[in-house]
Amino acid sequence: MAVSPTVVLSDVVVRFGRTVVLDHVSLSVGPGDLVGVRGSNGAGKTTLLRLLVNAYRPNAGTRRGLRSSAYVPAVIDPPALAAGVWLTRLPRPQRSDPGVALEVLGFDGDLGAPCRELSFGNLRKLLLSEAFSSGEQLIVVDEASTGLDDVGLAGVRTLVEHARASAKTVVLADQQSRPFPSGTSVIRVAGGILHPEIADPEISSVILRGPLAARPELLERAGELGFAPVEDPP
Repeated sequence: MAVSPTVVLSDVVVRFGRTVVLDHVSLSVGPGDLVGVRGSNGAGKTTLLRLLVNAYRPNAGTRRGLRSSAYVPAVIDPPALAAGVWLTRLPRPQRSDPGVALEVLGFDGDLGAPCRELSFGNLRKLLLSEAFSSGEQLIVVDEASTGLDDVGLAGVRTLVEHARASAKTVVLADQQSRPFPSGTSVIRVAGGILHPEIADPEISSVILRGPLAARPELLERAGELGFAPVEDPP
C-alpha cells in the first residue's frame, strides 16, 4: 500500500510586498522523513517552515497534507504561565508524557515557575519537549540547536530517532555550520529556490583553482549552485 505524504508543497510562491521570498518551490515530506533546512539569514528558511505547518498561505501554488503539527519557532515571547501548566495546556489528544522528553533533554528548570523566568536553554528544552511529546505526525523545529548544551543536543538526536521510528515526519532548520542528526536529507534555501545539499563524509573541503574574479561575482556564482557564505559579505 502506498504511503501518503505528510505535506506537499507544489509550485509555491511567497511574496512580502515586492520581495519574492520563495519562488515556485515544490517539496514533499512523508512519514519517517528527516529533513534539514539551511540558508543564510533572510533566505526564507522560516517562511518554508511556516508553510509546512500551515501557518502561511502562499501567494501562488498549493499546500496539501496535514493541517495539525507541532512547531517550535526560533523566538517566542515567554508567557506568564507556570512552565508545567503551559507544557500540558495545548490540546493534544495523542500526547505522551512530556516528562520523558524533559529528562532526555536535560531540563533542570522549575516547572512551577513562570516560563518567562526560565533560562533561555531551559525554555528551548520546554518547547522541544512539548513538540516531541505532542503525538503530532509532523514536528518542525526552527533553529534546532540554538541555546542547547551538549546534553540538550544529544537529547534532540535521541528524540528525533524515536520520532522517526514512530513514522513521524521531522523537519529541522539550523545555522549553516551546525551538523544535523545522522540520516538527515539536507536542503538549502538560496535565491528563493530549494537546492539539495549532497554531503560526502570523506570530503571535508575542496580547494578550487581558476581564473581571478571579483568577490561579488564569485558569491553570485556560488549562490546559483546553492552555496552561501557563512558570514554575509560587508
